[in-house]
Amino acid sequence: MRDINVVETKELISRAKNGDSIAFGKLYELYFVPVFRYVYIRVGKRVVAEDIASEVFLKAFGAIGQYEDRGQPLLAYLYTIARNATIDYLRKKREVRIDNVGEIESQEKIEDSVQSREDGQILIRAMNVLSDEAREALTLKYISGLKNAEIAKIMGKSEVNVRKIQSRAIKIMKVTINER
Repeated sequence: MRDINVVETKELISRAKNGDSIAFGKLYELYFVPVFRYVYIRVGKRVVAEDIASEVFLKAFGAIGQYEDRGQPLLAYLYTIARNATIDYLRKKREVRIDNVGEIESQEKIEDSVQSREDGQILIRAMNVLSDEAREALTLKYISGLKNAEIAKIMGKSEVNVRKIQSRAIKIMKVTINER
C-alpha cells in the first residue's frame, strides 16, 4: 500500500460519500491489498480471500454514506468489516487452512524467496496451532501493522487483553517452532 496522508484519505471519503465512484475506486486501490492479505491469512484460499475482500468493499461502498470518522483510520473500519465477513465464512465452511502465503508477494526475487518460503511455512505451521483469536491478533499486529489500540477496537477487547493474547501466542509459536 502506498503511503497516503490523512487529508487525502478524508478528501476521498468525503467525495465518495457525495456519490463520487471514482474517489471510492481510489480508496479501493489503496486498501484492497491490505484487506485481502488480512482475509487470506485467515482463510488460506486465494479465491475465497478475493471474494471476501470484494464483499468487504461492496459493503463499505453501500455504507459509505453512513461512515463517520471516529478518530480511527479507514483501514480499521475496513478490517472490522473484513473480520465479520471472514467469521461468517468460517462459520459456514468450518474449514481453516493457511497455505501458500507466498502467493501474496510478488515473484520478483525468486532466489531470495526460497528460504523465505521455508521460513514462512514454519511460521504458518506454528500459527496453525493458535486459536483464531490469537492468530487474528498477531495478523493485525505484524501483517497489517496496526497498533494495539486499533486492534483492541477491531476485536472488541481491551488493549491489555490484546497484549496478553499476543504475548501468549508468541510463546506458543516459539515452543512449536523449537519442537520442530
